[in-house]
Amino acid sequence: MKKGFFIFIILIYISPLSAYRFLFDLTKHEDAGNADWVIDDDWPYPYPDNPVADTAWHGAISSWGYELYMMGHEVVTLPPWDSITYGNPEHELDLMYFDVFIIPEPQNPFSENEKQAILEFVANGGGLFLVADHNSSDRDQDGWDSPRVFNAVSPTLPDTGLLYGFGVDTIFGIHFNVTGEPSNYIDDAPDSNVNDLPSDSIIFGEIGRVYAISYHAGTVMTLYPSYNPSVTAHVWKTDMPHDTTYVMFATAEYGRGRVAAIGDSSPADDGTARPGNQHIYDGWREAGCNNRVIFLNASLWLAKSSSPINERNDNSLKINMESDYDIFSVTGRKVFTGKLNAFYHIDLKSGIYLLKSRENPKKTARVIILK
Repeated sequence: MKKGFFIFIILIYISPLSAYRFLFDLTKHEDAGNADWVIDDDWPYPYPDNPVADTAWHGAISSWGYELYMMGHEVVTLPPWDSITYGNPEHELDLMYFDVFIIPEPQNPFSENEKQAILEFVANGGGLFLVADHNSSDRDQDGWDSPRVFNAVSPTLPDTGLLYGFGVDTIFGIHFNVTGEPSNYIDDAPDSNVNDLPSDSIIFGEIGRVYAISYHAGTVMTLYPSYNPSVTAHVWKTDMPHDTTYVMFATAEYGRGRVAAIGDSSPADDGTARPGNQHIYDGWREAGCNNRVIFLNASLWLAKSSSPINERNDNSLKINMESDYDIFSVTGRKVFTGKLNAFYHIDLKSGIYLLKSRENPKKTARVIILK
């Protein structure tokens, strides 16, 4: 006879223990060439579900995903065959179901529909993390590198006079330097030219203080507060003044959402990638730098905007055994769909799960299963 188990709703409203959902993009050939910018080679949900170390997941940014998972958050990959959408409740990996969308060095441009989806997601409260690389980092030889992909992320706008003025420049106020612009391919490590104001949530964040970061072949950013007054620099190239040029880490707000941007992917590299890849090193834990701290500080800062998925907690989720729900593991893997009276008969390990109403996906609760 199967043992029964109980479900307890332990969290309905926002609290410091809130679990956020992070979606890592893999639709833009982020694993091209020597790159392997994935949290795991199992998509969309990393495996195993309960890793005991970051080495359990295979990818150059597995440590990033693993550390978020260890904080109680969910990490998911948007697979190569999928698409970027916003506002489609039938799409399980729609941006509306996530707090933060992370794009690590994309190699292909976004379609107009994808651009619009990303912008609507941010405008409505989502967090967006842009990780670029140096100028001409075109790993699949299609004419696009990550700086140009990001510089062209917005729908077509009137000519602003900027060299690549049709993207994040005019929307978020952030421009990744490319051909003909200074410091588009730099090494700077350790770089301790950081903002020293304690009010800076990226430098003085939840995970700790950032004293220095590293760039190993990256590009700087130029900021345009005339387009977005909220755009802010947090790290500058060594010996450069604290203004809007030679920026190495930046953030901005757009609508009710937030954006973070960095011009090099190597600080996120944890030194692990697919077998046979020899062009890797551990930038995540690089001595004399606080790369992991700035990435995690920024990840949590992005998640804590007034995001769509957080709005689900504005009202309590009333449990109805006859209603339909989705239930997810802490890694984001869907483990059940249906009515809760049927859920009582399936076999799951004890632990914490996310319960989501199918009738209103913005309403969720965390549950404990005790067998």
